[in-house]
Amino acid sequence: MKKNSLVLLVSLFAATLLSCRTEYAADTVYYNAKVYTVDSAFAIAEAFAVKDGKILAVGSAVDLRKIKAAAEVDLGGKSVYPGFYDAHCHFMVMV
Repeated sequence: MKKNSLVLLVSLFAATLLSCRTEYAADTVYYNAKVYTVDSAFAIAEAFAVKDGKILAVGSAVDLRKIKAAAEVDLGGKSVYPGFYDAHCHFMVMV
């Protein structure tokens, strides 16, 4: 009888721990920014959400802060430009 009680207690404890894990829709929501989207209308957004290193959504800060995210970052009105993730240069060859 004691062995069954112990197994039940350990099982309940394990189930409780596993059920506490939170799933987030986004890893991070960045807001309070000027996000230059470079879409066909060259729209400027206020916020964007990132999941697994990829942009999940772009839009208004009010809408995107409703997304369940692990973290939120206030960019303090700074500008965000797409595509600047590596050094880019052209070498001039002089002959």
